[in-house]
Amino acid sequence: MSTTITLRKVLVNMDNQYKDNQFCITVEYEKLESNPEQIFLGIAKLIEGLQYTDKQLVGCIAKDIEPVVLLDNIEQGSIKIFLRSVIESIPDEGLEKCDIKRIIGAFLVKAKYAILKATSQNETIQTHQLDQLEKEIDVYAEDTGASILGCYTQVDRESIITSMARITDAVDTMRPTDRVKFEAEIGGSVHTISIPKELHVDDDVTDSLAKHEVINQNTFILKIHKVDFMGNSKWEFRLGKSKISAHIEDDDWLKRYKTGKIVLVPGDSLKVLMEVKMQYGKGYDLICTLFKIIKVLDVIHTEEPIEENLF
Repeated sequence: MSTTITLRKVLVNMDNQYKDNQFCITVEYEKLESNPEQIFLGIAKLIEGLQYTDKQLVGCIAKDIEPVVLLDNIEQGSIKIFLRSVIESIPDEGLEKCDIKRIIGAFLVKAKYAILKATSQNETIQTHQLDQLEKEIDVYAEDTGASILGCYTQVDRESIITSMARITDAVDTMRPTDRVKFEAEIGGSVHTISIPKELHVDDDVTDSLAKHEVINQNTFILKIHKVDFMGNSKWEFRLGKSKISAHIEDDDWLKRYKTGKIVLVPGDSLKVLMEVKMQYGKGYDLICTLFKIIKVLDVIHTEEPIEENLF
């Protein structure tokens, strides 16, 4: 079964062709699995993430232009939700005389496609990939005519990272078996992108964008999701309902684990002293949260009761 969300910028076309700046979000899910509410919570957060992205992209043209998302239709069967994004207001009367709503709508679809493509193709977003993404967005601005409106400026890099994070966080809200795809017509052909559930950004990128940092250390219990067998990558954990990735800096514990003195099985947890670094941009918007395990205090096996809730 799948849930298909179609969003477009202007008139809705109910056939299978992508016209008038239309794009589609499809959620593929397993039937008869538990926690179905997570699908709809994820869809709501995903729409909010796309709205945020539209707002940041429109800001490249004029701060006073307001994009909105409207509900067109909901179909039964595979539960197709049709939405459309439109430009609510344009501050300049001169701009209203040209087809600016269609121009901006086309730009928003293509720029979102570029952002999502970069998100899906790179395990870790690095500086040179962001450079390439910004150039691609500029090309789409030129192709659609957005850059010749006289007020276009390049999209803010911090906004790109935040948009990526909001969209992937929304997909991560869904169940592990749920899959989300973005589809749009780009350059005369339909392109489909799988949206990942998590975003990894190179530390050099976030450090260059961060204007403010808050660092705390505390004790946490982390459910092990994926271990590191290579010795140079991050472990994946569940902290409450959130998935996080963290390096383990406790070399003594890692040595005992790698030599087989510590045995981990599925369902085990680690009680750890962890450093949490929250990095904020110039507007005090949270760019990212970085986790680093300073010391492993204990291994909690599946059959062992947890004495206290530490998060």
